[in-house]
Amino acid sequence: SGVLQTGVFSTEDGFKYFAPANTLDENLEGEAIDFTGKLIIDENIYYFDDNYRGAVEWKELDGEMHYFSPETGKAFKGLNQIGDYKYYFNSDGVMQKGFVSINDNKHYFDDSGVMK
Repeated sequence: SGVLQTGVFSTEDGFKYFAPANTLDENLEGEAIDFTGKLIIDENIYYFDDNYRGAVEWKELDGEMHYFSPETGKAFKGLNQIGDYKYYFNSDGVMQKGFVSINDNKHYFDDSGVMK
């Protein structure tokens, strides 16, 4: 028999949170729960909408832009290539604009977050 796993996993309905036992009410170990909002597991950031599905690609949260991996559901952090452009996301997964220091080098990101 398999061991029930917890964490965020891809399902046919999108990314879902399979929680440890009793995370929400009396859920079973490894059961998908109806979770909404921001979730941090092992420093990885996820976001679940009102339909309990994990965000993928671009998502505006509290007026700030974030990008969630279509493969893992995790928020991007640091310097990332998305399509033809490079973007920088801080440790909270927020897309940065203006001048940003990366490895002691200053880089400029325009109003849409694109590195120039």
